[in-house]
Amino acid sequence: KRQEEEEEEEEARERLKQEALAKEAMLEEEHAKAEAPRRQRIKELPLVARASRRSKEDEMRKAFDDMLAKGQDALRYEDLQSYLCDYLGFGQVEAYRFFQRHSSDASIVEFSAFKEGYASLNPYMITDRTREVFFRKPGSLRGKEVYLEKLEQCEVYACDNVAQVFVDFCKGCAILLGPCESSVFVRDCEDCVFWLAAQQLRTDNCKRCTFFLYSKSEPVIERSTELTFAPWAARYPGCSSQFAAANFDPHRNLWNAVFDFTGSPET
Repeated sequence: KRQEEEEEEEEARERLKQEALAKEAMLEEEHAKAEAPRRQRIKELPLVARASRRSKEDEMRKAFDDMLAKGQDALRYEDLQSYLCDYLGFGQVEAYRFFQRHSSDASIVEFSAFKEGYASLNPYMITDRTREVFFRKPGSLRGKEVYLEKLEQCEVYACDNVAQVFVDFCKGCAILLGPCESSVFVRDCEDCVFWLAAQQLRTDNCKRCTFFLYSKSEPVIERSTELTFAPWAARYPGCSSQFAAANFDPHRNLWNAVFDFTGSPET
């Protein structure tokens, strides 16, 4: 009996030792993550700027390797988080969603799985999505063109200056766009709410949409019905400086000077 008690005590001590070692390893890992330098926000076109379903494997491999931590051959969640959120300016939810969809049982994303989701990493094009949320943080778009197409019940927050925006075939979405130095084209959209700041807004074949609008020139609508307009009513970090960079005077807003190109009395 005494021997059994000693064996049980020894097993208990060993369990405590292993638990302590595991906790220490976890704390060391968390400390290493905290000390690891964060990637700086993008300053030029990223390797994923042309990501699409037609991208070639060598292009995808270059982007994959650029995301890898030193000495690794597969992506961990923190690698994706650093590249997508810190470097590209995506939202945390997008990094988590990509990892959930493409990670293996070992909680890593291997290149074979990475290729399947590669097209979704294009910062400037969001297409064919349902009930998802997208962020583009200040400094992430840097005056490039943005394309939003075939989104349903999605939320898009593009909080940066852009050159031109095309929004096509979206339904039931909430979309915020930072100052656009040219035109925002909204076509074939239904039941959406927009917060837009643009040189000009142009709509075609839209129904039941609401626009909280800053427009430097007269908004133009065509073949559109049941549209509602109100002045811009949004803010986010850096919004005022982005308005200034676009030379938008918030006190001179032509949001209600809507011109109906079709000649319809309804707006």
